[in-house]
Amino acid sequence: MTKTIIFFGSEVSGDDTAFKVMELLKGKVKAKLVKCESVHDMPDEGEVTIVDVVEGIKNVQLFTDIDDFSRVKSVSVHDLDLCTHLKIMKEMDWPLKVNIIGVPSGMKPDKAVPEVRKLISSA
Repeated sequence: MTKTIIFFGSEVSGDDTAFKVMELLKGKVKAKLVKCESVHDMPDEGEVTIVDVVEGIKNVQLFTDIDDFSRVKSVSVHDLDLCTHLKIMKEMDWPLKVNIIGVPSGMKPDKAVPEVRKLISSA
């Protein structure tokens, strides 16, 4: 089964670093890479890894629990939607396992790629 990696962001709000990381990873990881701008486009079951920009962290970081992810600052209102959506799904015992790879806000995409790639392999 092919792993799906969702790169979450918004080109409209300037929150597009995850999309730039996705472009740099194309052909370098064995996974289906999906660009996502809305929580409504996310799967609602199975296992998924999300790559998103996060404020308040210094290094690329793996979050395996939505409660840990919700404690860090959101980059945009769009990220609040993601966090709220995932918390509701968790409370409802939705059959979706989520890992989130956080890329520090302000990190250059080419600097993030090696760590994101390593975490994709281990997530």
